[in-house]
Amino acid sequence: MGSDMVVALGQATVGQQTLLGINLFAEEPETVALQRVDRRTYTPDETVNLNGLKIPQVRQTYRILGLNQAGQWGFQFGANECAVAVGATPWRSRLAPVTEGIRGPDLVRLTLERAGSARQGVEVLKDFLERYQVRGDQVFLIADSRESFVIEAAGPHWALVECHQTRAVTEVGLIRQDWRRVSPGLAEYAIQEGWWRSDGSKLDFAAAIGDLQTPESTRGLRRWSKATLALAQQESRIDPYVMRQMLLEHFNQCQGMMEYRPFLLGSMVMQLSSYGEPVVAWYAPMHRGISLYFPLFVSAELPSAWNEGLHRWRGKPERLREMIDRLQAQFDQDAEEFLQKSKHLGREESSALTHALMASHAEHWEQECQGRRKTMTMPRPKRPQYQEMLDFVAE
Repeated sequence: MGSDMVVALGQATVGQQTLLGINLFAEEPETVALQRVDRRTYTPDETVNLNGLKIPQVRQTYRILGLNQAGQWGFQFGANECAVAVGATPWRSRLAPVTEGIRGPDLVRLTLERAGSARQGVEVLKDFLERYQVRGDQVFLIADSRESFVIEAAGPHWALVECHQTRAVTEVGLIRQDWRRVSPGLAEYAIQEGWWRSDGSKLDFAAAIGDLQTPESTRGLRRWSKATLALAQQESRIDPYVMRQMLLEHFNQCQGMMEYRPFLLGSMVMQLSSYGEPVVAWYAPMHRGISLYFPLFVSAELPSAWNEGLHRWRGKPERLREMIDRLQAQFDQDAEEFLQKSKHLGREESSALTHALMASHAEHWEQECQGRRKTMTMPRPKRPQYQEMLDFVAE
């Protein structure tokens, strides 16, 4: 499973918020699970067992909402209740492949459980990279409402760069001599291996540690250039709608750049605000054939419809496009009205309302799917059972 990620923050976005988006794709159809993990308190001696490694738990973990492969512990992409978002994608370095150790998605979850800010997430992640063996090379994108960082990791070695306004990440190492920090002893190791010259020049991480001549790197670089151009063209005008459209268009444009015909498994945009607003995860479950972005919230429990799985659309494609456009406009308006209202709500009231909002949207989709499968004599769908609570938003 691979991914393309984009981030926009500060003056590049509408409202000075941070938007972090991802497209998850694979060579074969796979099931992507939407999962919410609640906060939990642990005793000092508790550990988490990952691939034979016992990792000490922290005293208190944060609540998380994210995407992972069905049955997996870790996350490919997610955000926590502190408005910290983290995603990972594999890349290929010169180091020999490692087949045992902590997986990249496991590191994403461990970071989200422990980090209250993007800077703290960087410290948590690099500590794991240096202390434990990691399976495969990974590129991590970490963001909060104010700043964002990229860490490219190969075994215990890594390089860090700070993102300014916008950044795209694909399956290729792109940190050159612009790194802000590198792992201890990295330059000496590269010189010893003959990957970098010993003339005192600043280490070029991608040139020394990465393998930029492989077909995978070439394709990743081309996808990165397209995503970077799209971000630059929309700079200062990027909002959740623009980011969502950008992700879908980017995937369609880049399908021919891969050695296989990829399947888009899911697309998600994390909306991180510095004004105390709830973290919004705009999620389109592409593995269910749904290119409709549902607004989901880290602060509330997922409705049962998401745990059971939404219905697939079985009707005509042209009817699907019309229905998605209509529902998307409604979902966008509902989310905008809720975010305005949430500023004046208490935590419990806000959590109850977000749960009702998510359940109502899932119910709207189910009613539309059931209506298309029935005959024309099917009665008009009933008013969603959560509508009474949602009417409060529009008051």
